[in-house]
Amino acid sequence: MQVALIVSLILSIIHSVLFYRQDVGISVVLFSISVIIGLYIALNKNGKIKNKKALILSIPIILLSSTYFIFNNQIFNVLNVFVILALFATMIIWMLNDKLKFTLLLSKIFNIIIGPLEFIGETFKLVKKVFSYNKEDKNSKMVLFKRIAKALLISLPILLVVLFLLISADDSFAKIFSWISDYIVELFTSVEFLYLILRLFIIFILFIYFVSFIYNLIDEHSSFNVIEKVTRPKEIKIDIFTVNVVLTVLNIVYLIFSIIQVVNIIDRNSSEVYSQSARQGFFQLMILSAINLVLVIISKINKSEKSNLANKYTKIMNILMVIFTIILIIVSFSKMNMYQEKYGYTRLRLFVYTALVTEGLLIIPTILYILKEKINLFYSYLGIILTMYVIVNFVNIDKMIAKRNVDLYFETGKIDFEYLEDLKSTDVIPDIKRLLNKTIDDEELTRNVNNYLYNKKIDMKKTETWQSYNISINRAVEELHSLDLKYMKKEYKNTYDYNYYDNYNVKGL
Repeated sequence: MQVALIVSLILSIIHSVLFYRQDVGISVVLFSISVIIGLYIALNKNGKIKNKKALILSIPIILLSSTYFIFNNQIFNVLNVFVILALFATMIIWMLNDKLKFTLLLSKIFNIIIGPLEFIGETFKLVKKVFSYNKEDKNSKMVLFKRIAKALLISLPILLVVLFLLISADDSFAKIFSWISDYIVELFTSVEFLYLILRLFIIFILFIYFVSFIYNLIDEHSSFNVIEKVTRPKEIKIDIFTVNVVLTVLNIVYLIFSIIQVVNIIDRNSSEVYSQSARQGFFQLMILSAINLVLVIISKINKSEKSNLANKYTKIMNILMVIFTIILIIVSFSKMNMYQEKYGYTRLRLFVYTALVTEGLLIIPTILYILKEKINLFYSYLGIILTMYVIVNFVNIDKMIAKRNVDLYFETGKIDFEYLEDLKSTDVIPDIKRLLNKTIDDEELTRNVNNYLYNKKIDMKKTETWQSYNISINRAVEELHSLDLKYMKKEYKNTYDYNYYDNYNVKGL
């Protein structure tokens, strides 16, 4: 466990250097890389790694972490916190097991976060043991190192307090330590001392948690390792006749639904109908796909007795459901495309496109699974979904939205500028800047664009620390630096003439 202690201490210090009183930026990817290396060293040293293939998940972890200094998308900045944590948990569970199974992942993914809490007491005992030594081993190098480390930890705070008091008491003594006196005086006479205490406290808490985290993974009797031994997958046994009847009935419904969708898409002309239809089509597709996926999996893992004829019929029904899913993907995609061509992009519309493409890709392993049964559907789905999610992070959807909607304004003269403002992303500033010189005929839009860029220029500054460095923010600052902007007030005009006194025939008041 000495390696775990060293790794935990290094990670807690790195975390403090990268994040304490800093905005997120390049610090996220640096810390993610540090955690990957640290955990690998600690687990490998204790002989716990059974599957090094799990390290492939470090690729999406690093890529998603790098978005914090490349882009400035508020939604992904929040969402990626949970995705990255889930990927870390999945990678660790996979590393510690021969195979990654969906049931195993579900049973362990929560324990990997809260499980370390049961080892906090053991961690304190371990730390105490590290700094303790037997009198009989006074001459050993390790004992000497422990004694020196213990003495320094106790002496350093006492030394700082004594120096502060002596520096404050005598100017001559202060001159001797002039190279450090200003820092010590500032440390003890300002809020910086409280920040230092808080920083050390956070480092200590993270150190204890990291050690407990590794302890939970390597201890044979931890709940994390016991879960695998007590968890047994339950066999599903459903009468094959019932399964085939359900599949047949649903396929008939899907057939009717698909025909209606194809007919309606030809007849619809109203833009409002496009919007409602596109959103309804998307959510209906998601429900349909979920039903299809569940039914395919249940029908394939069903352990009830079945004849060859019944088995072939089940395959045919599953293939038909996949075909209907493909039809609905095409219909939904075309409806959404018609709507966005008239009204432009939004995040929701781009997410719809992404979901539809993902659904289409998921169909490929689903068909192979129906026909061959040997393909690992969980690995296939995980790979496709992760790949699509990383791609969506890197296509810079906020910039796509701004560019498309600004181009549409030049074509139609219409734009929802409030929506672009609500994106709250610096990625949109270069394209909004294009509106500044081409909105002469629209006084209100010109004013809104000017004031938006003016406020951004006032609020934004280049990142002053390397930990918070963000490419998107720095690019936006450079874009606005050359603009000579002044705040434009809205001019109110009296649109009617109303005389209160004449109305009531009151005079001389």
